[in-house]
Amino acid sequence: MMKVPLFEIAIDLEGIFLERLNKFLGVVEINGVSVLAHIHDPGRLEGLLEKGKKVLLKKVISPKRKTEYEVIAVKINDETILVNSRYHNDIAESLIRNGIVKFGESKDLRIKREFKFQNSRFDFLVEGNSKYLVEVKGCVLVRDGIALFPDAPTKRGARHLLELVESISYGFTPKLFILILRNASAFKPNGEIDKDFENNFYYALMQGVEVKKFLLSYNGRFVYFIKELPSEEN
Repeated sequence: MMKVPLFEIAIDLEGIFLERLNKFLGVVEINGVSVLAHIHDPGRLEGLLEKGKKVLLKKVISPKRKTEYEVIAVKINDETILVNSRYHNDIAESLIRNGIVKFGESKDLRIKREFKFQNSRFDFLVEGNSKYLVEVKGCVLVRDGIALFPDAPTKRGARHLLELVESISYGFTPKLFILILRNASAFKPNGEIDKDFENNFYYALMQGVEVKKFLLSYNGRFVYFIKELPSEEN
């Protein structure tokens, strides 16, 4: 199976994860020294950011930051799993620009990020022959080969699904991108964690929202597109 390189995320160094202090801050050991590292993902990251796991880091020096390091990925067995949501929209835009996602027959696409519709900002407005409203979600929770989203309750995510449905009556064609960032064979919404999201997900499907589920991989430098996944309905 041919992998398509989408986006480069270079790594500066490796460390050992020690503990997560809160949603956005963790402690990492680098060459025997404990340092603070920013975690750019509010999810629970179940089974990933745990004590003793090897993590890949970027060094970011800025007077606006409290930490010099940012967690990019974690190594689990033979997988390097991207756990930094900062890059999700870059990856999604690359999927669009590489033609992996089709937007009608138009090849001249205009892409606008952070498009405001109703009470939310959506990740993309893509304009070609039609107007497409696109929301992007990153998925790193996998159980028994099934990718699950969300890994923590998300009122915002559940609301986005209803607003995607509403956008149809305003002339938009809505799409939901699920970026599956570790090996899986199928996807389904995680009703165990967020029943509202699950209900809204299936409602959105029935109302015509197109859900695209992209299996991706990361090797510590490049993010690759592998294939699209089917939905797991049961």
